[in-house]
Amino acid sequence: MKKTKIKVAIFMIMAVMSGIIMVLGCTQDEMADLNSNKYDIWNLEEKVDTEFMPLNSVPEWIKDKVTEKEYEAWVRLSSRYEIDYSVLSLELTESQKKDLYQYIDSLWIQSQDSVGQSSLGYFTVAVQSVFKRIETLQNPEAGKEIHGEKGPIVIHKVNGAGEAFVKAMVSYTANAGLTEILSASVRVYKDGPAAIDFNGSSSVNIEGRGVVVNCGGTLVYTTGRGNLSSDFNKSVRVLILP
Repeated sequence: MKKTKIKVAIFMIMAVMSGIIMVLGCTQDEMADLNSNKYDIWNLEEKVDTEFMPLNSVPEWIKDKVTEKEYEAWVRLSSRYEIDYSVLSLELTESQKKDLYQYIDSLWIQSQDSVGQSSLGYFTVAVQSVFKRIETLQNPEAGKEIHGEKGPIVIHKVNGAGEAFVKAMVSYTANAGLTEILSASVRVYKDGPAAIDFNGSSSVNIEGRGVVVNCGGTLVYTTGRGNLSSDFNKSVRVLILP
């Protein structure tokens, strides 16, 4: 009996030591990322639908998360894109902030060529998880590429018909440094108890650090008194942050 207890104690000590060694093996930068991205870490397995604010809508809580200059950048972009602001609930690193606002500025400049359009589509951000990056560092054989996904993204929904959606999951592959997106794909599907059928098409383009999804089609849904259909055509820009 005593021998069994001793073996269990030794096993527990070895497990704890292995965990300490793994943490110490991370670089200082990775540890900083672990601390600054707690929200991202603890929600790794949680799949929350990505939804977007209407044009010219910037939530009040954002003022407490950004500088005055950064807030002005969001206000400008909101006049051209319907935005998912959830990235601002994360504690971004200075490098991530730099990439984010450079991309926002470039989108704003590009939008000046489309003044006549009311909305240029959706804009959201995918932040590569800290655990995924550490896993890549510790596994040289898998370190050549990083795989990630963003979604479910609510591309289209019908109001007043129960729950009927068209959603998308965007998958991407980037190089180990997340400086280049190597490939991307999208899966578009109907969701919700009121959704009957979806017929449509989608395409994915890589533009620098972003992925652009174009999707259009017809969502067939039930109202309880019969079936109706709703046509749509939407573009979604997804910025991939390391």
